[in-house]
Amino acid sequence: MNKNIFKILSITFWGNFFSSTLIFIIGLYILKEFENIILFGWSQAIGPIVTLALMPFLGPIIDKLSKKKILIIGQFISITALSLYFFTFSHHNLYLLLMIIVFLKITDNIVTTTISSTIILITEEDEVQRIKSLQQVLLALINIMAPLLGAIFFTVISLKSLVFIELICEMICLLFITNLHIKNRRITDNTGDERILSMFLDGLKYSFKHKKIMFSLFFAGIVNFILCSYLIGLPYIQVNVLDFKNIEFGLTESIFSLGLIASGIFLSISKSLKYPLKFSYLSVIGMSFLTILLGSLLMIEFNRFMYVLLFCGFNFIIGIFIS
Repeated sequence: MNKNIFKILSITFWGNFFSSTLIFIIGLYILKEFENIILFGWSQAIGPIVTLALMPFLGPIIDKLSKKKILIIGQFISITALSLYFFTFSHHNLYLLLMIIVFLKITDNIVTTTISSTIILITEEDEVQRIKSLQQVLLALINIMAPLLGAIFFTVISLKSLVFIELICEMICLLFITNLHIKNRRITDNTGDERILSMFLDGLKYSFKHKKIMFSLFFAGIVNFILCSYLIGLPYIQVNVLDFKNIEFGLTESIFSLGLIASGIFLSISKSLKYPLKFSYLSVIGMSFLTILLGSLLMIEFNRFMYVLLFCGFNFIIGIFIS
């Protein structure tokens, strides 16, 4: 395997693996200790909020500045935040817990976006698709492993120790970044001294001119808004109402990612989707009926095993529909 490909996959792994695990653990901790679905909702909303806040600036910054420097700065932000939290540790301070999630999400966004745009500069053109596919598979595996490992670590390792482990992982990621060789840009940069905000506004103007793009954004926004009922409500039901054990909750969360992978594989090899938008409509309708079915089944008294099986099946199918 090309050395740069190995380094990219290593950066992707060390930059996302334990941070995803730690974010899951903090969310589970908030859910169990504070027993407040609104606080848990805020912990889950931080990721999209951070992404939205970075959106106007991150893309143009990556296009204009040295990608290696951006990656290093991102890692220093994460390492500094984790170090400060480790040495002033207070697991009962909700605001500190939420701030850790904020900084981890900022770093994850910086690393993932920058690495994606760097691939074309450090590999041959015929390898780009291969490495992107490997990266997506790795991220999917991380999404599967993080809840399972998070549930196990939550039980046997203190939160302070987990923060220290994440600190080591970020340092390893930084080591791979410093050894990453990025070639000179092979694409023409016509931005000149164009301001970053102007570049973002130009992108918005372009989107507003195309009705299909605006409809797609509106449609996706509505669907994602509805999905909050799954991402926030279902964990609360499992942990606080049905009293799932940590490993049971981690299992049901991991099954969701398996559904995403299964659907992704199907969509990548299927040649029969002549009307993809219609297929999306049917998926949304399927999610609606499935939610009604789950709500009806939860009115029936089951044993613990059946509840776990029920949520595993539901999450797997929902993952397929979402993809």
